Amino acid sequence: MRKHCCLSFICFALMLIGYNSSAQTVLSIVRADSDPTNATTVNFTVTFQSATTPIAAANFAADFSGTSGVIGAPTTGDNIIYNVPVTGVTGDGTLSIDFVSVAETPITAGYTTGEAYTVDNTSPTPVISSGASDPTNANPIPISVDFSETMVGFAEGDLTIGNGTVTAA
Repeated sequence: MRKHCCLSFICFALMLIGYNSSAQTVLSIVRADSDPTNATTVNFTVTFQSATTPIAAANFAADFSGTSGVIGAPTTGDNIIYNVPVTGVTGDGTLSIDFVSVAETPITAGYTTGEAYTVDNTSPTPVISSGASDPTNANPIPISVDFSETMVGFAEGDLTIGNGTVTAA
């Protein structure tokens, strides 16, 4: 009878401290930097259900589509939230990382639904045109500049003009 009492006490104690027999999991993989990007290093924040060690670069696989790079060593301050860098990023396309279950970790399932970066390393190309005849004596000479992709933050001061001035239309 005494044996039964001790087992009941242990079961009761485990219930009180919130024993969780389920396997640990990855909760999320999110971008830690701005997107889209043309950076040569991007970072992902990987959050685990609870403190998890050891975690290494080998625990991750990169999903490259038109891009390439190298997964670096994960860093953490609390063994729950890790920063995982991808260095040497090149190309144009998308880049994400997956957690792959490895025997040396307490994680039993992979994670493949994290956020992806859009990588754009191709500089926009301008096309400069004018509706004025050639030669012309028009003053001012109207010109337009069209870029091969959407420009953010482009202003008149970004142009260098010889023998003239710039005014916005």
